[in-house]
Amino acid sequence: MVRRAAAWVASLGVSPEASVGAPPTTSYTPGLPDLDLRAIEVPAGQADQAIATLASRLDIQWVERVATVRKHEAAGTTTARPVVTGGAPVRARLLYEPNDTRFASQWGLVNSTAKPAWAVAGAINSGTPVTVAVLDTGVQLTHPDLINRLAPNTTWAKCLSSACTPYSAAVSSTHPSDGDGHGTHVAGIIAAETDNGTGVAGVAGDRPVLIMPVQVLDADGNGTTDGVAAGVVWAVAKGAKVINLSLGSNQNTQAVNSAIDAAYSAGALVVASAGNCGGLNYANSDCSSQNERDYPAAYADTGSNGNGKLIPVAAIDSTNIVASYSTQQTYVATNGVAAPGTSILSTYLSSKGDFSGYGDLSGTSMAAPHVAGAAAVIWSTFPSITRDQVRTALRSSLLVTAAVSQNPNAYGAGLLNISGALNLAQIACACTPTPAPSSPTTTRTPSATPTRTHTPTVTQTATVTTTRTRTSTPTVTSTGTATMTKTATPSVTVTPSPTVTTTVTTTPTVTTTASVTGTPTITPAPAITDAGSSAGAGGGGGGGGGSVAPPASARSVSSSPPSAVSVSTAPVASVAADSYATTIIVGQALQIVGADGSLISADVAYVDPMTGQRSYRGWLRSDSGPIFGVGASGHLEWISPDDISDIAGIDWGKVQTIPDSALTSAPMAQPRIGWLLWDFRGTGRIFVVGDDGALHHIPDMETFLARFEWKNVLPVSAGQVRQLPAGAGIATVKQAGGLNE
Repeated sequence: MVRRAAAWVASLGVSPEASVGAPPTTSYTPGLPDLDLRAIEVPAGQADQAIATLASRLDIQWVERVATVRKHEAAGTTTARPVVTGGAPVRARLLYEPNDTRFASQWGLVNSTAKPAWAVAGAINSGTPVTVAVLDTGVQLTHPDLINRLAPNTTWAKCLSSACTPYSAAVSSTHPSDGDGHGTHVAGIIAAETDNGTGVAGVAGDRPVLIMPVQVLDADGNGTTDGVAAGVVWAVAKGAKVINLSLGSNQNTQAVNSAIDAAYSAGALVVASAGNCGGLNYANSDCSSQNERDYPAAYADTGSNGNGKLIPVAAIDSTNIVASYSTQQTYVATNGVAAPGTSILSTYLSSKGDFSGYGDLSGTSMAAPHVAGAAAVIWSTFPSITRDQVRTALRSSLLVTAAVSQNPNAYGAGLLNISGALNLAQIACACTPTPAPSSPTTTRTPSATPTRTHTPTVTQTATVTTTRTRTSTPTVTSTGTATMTKTATPSVTVTPSPTVTTTVTTTPTVTTTASVTGTPTITPAPAITDAGSSAGAGGGGGGGGGSVAPPASARSVSSSPPSAVSVSTAPVASVAADSYATTIIVGQALQIVGADGSLISADVAYVDPMTGQRSYRGWLRSDSGPIFGVGASGHLEWISPDDISDIAGIDWGKVQTIPDSALTSAPMAQPRIGWLLWDFRGTGRIFVVGDDGALHHIPDMETFLARFEWKNVLPVSAGQVRQLPAGAGIATVKQAGGLNE
């Protein structure tokens, strides 16, 4: 290490360890030149004196005790769901309905819009491998739904203290095997093998997402902050793009914060559970007070150096209401999101519960991996975008309900919307869709069968984290005595050998690339002339130069819909090349007949003759992602994610997923004024529905962000775009903020 006071130390000939009577140590962050963390063990009764001695040295920046951490699993059951025999049929290339036998019980994959995102991502490309590090109790390495989803075993490690032990097939004690079940459950939420005819699906679907098991918690779900810090550093060094931390402590430690800083500098995205100290029963989660701050999630709060460096995740239930146990705090409002966390079905230890290998768990521990999996889906589909662009896509596409608006400390910026995030990521990427067959599944068999023995108990050390300074004026801080957090009965025992950690925390400056940020609103604009871009898909569209009515210039995207659905006056697109060619109304059903004689039938909406109120009775889901209700006249009507009443009325058992070619052949109702339509498979353009009912092309992201809000953005096919009238393009917004006329 290079340190200002090196000559002074050398002249005295006393190392930091020797100055407190401890044996020599080495840095457990050797791969990061700007971070030198060390764990120094001292007798328990001498911890305070050791801290004072080390803090007085000029070559040490800060000293702190190691704190304890615990998994964020709420009290609940681990009852497995009934197995459904025979999976649903799947199409040859795109994943619409996985055939995993327990998928019907995975409400989180529906509410988070993970399911519709799979087909959208598959239509773009086959995906690039992305590694997600799961820092937890380990993973059941032989689980049938995880064995083919594990990263190479050269990335596996056990980090139950300040030193990470790499996996060795011949040494079972080095295997990051799960003795608790928590880590296996988290890993399955992220990337359980999907569409393999058994078990559950993962948020990643059929994207090539791999799990890196890094064990930092023991078989009782307990660990220490130096182990977590070492695990984060290990994950970064081994190439993890996403790091999931479903754990926490009530102690804010510089060791973990420094490791997160290092991950941020390396371009990785850290996702952390917000904590389980919400509600009146906070004591059941071993919290000392209601909504007690939990770290590392709280490191993301405003005013902290971690602001913007990680995503805290709150938990919601299947009705999209915040879970009673979920911690409600300012750091959730500042940088957080809400994701499914209650009664989540996932992979579990086959030696626990009903021995099926699957079970339900609840907690913010279950919410965080939904977000980690979403980030992996985005990165796998668009590998060229930056970490900040991934984070912005996740947070700028969130669904905002009335409850979210009223309580940001509970929900953060909104509810996880993976399909929306994927759409926004492609806009940020400006990528051209490159459909390709999915890559073949690789089956891997471990070279050695991991043992399920409990991890040896950890000796609690009054660990002091010290940082070797590289500045001319080192700063020295020390934290208070660590206390066991969220653990009724800690597995660690106090012995006469606590630990001190020395750390160099020099965080390199990170230059972020431009990314999609904020949630701009539609603002008034003057009459607009064509900026030179064609307005239709594939080069078609409205003539150049003509002045048109400004598209939704003074309307909110949540404007009330027309009292009656109007039908587009544009001619129906040619469907000569489509496999579905005829649309007819038979009785009370819309029937779409394929050229091969296949038939899709959906009931049309019922209209109450007294009130005129419409109630959908049939729904079609495009493989582009959106859901359409079948109107009373047989026209397809877009259902926006913001139409809470329409979404609540969907009978999911009657939703049919069909190809775009089938939808293109059906007449479509006029979309609402202010809606945004994205031709994601064709030109990649986004159109806004203007007051004149026509589609107006938005020329660039600067214009989009300056004038519109990411709501009601609906992916559509080129054929669907052709059914709607085309207007002139939107004028571009100048760099200085004006309009190019």
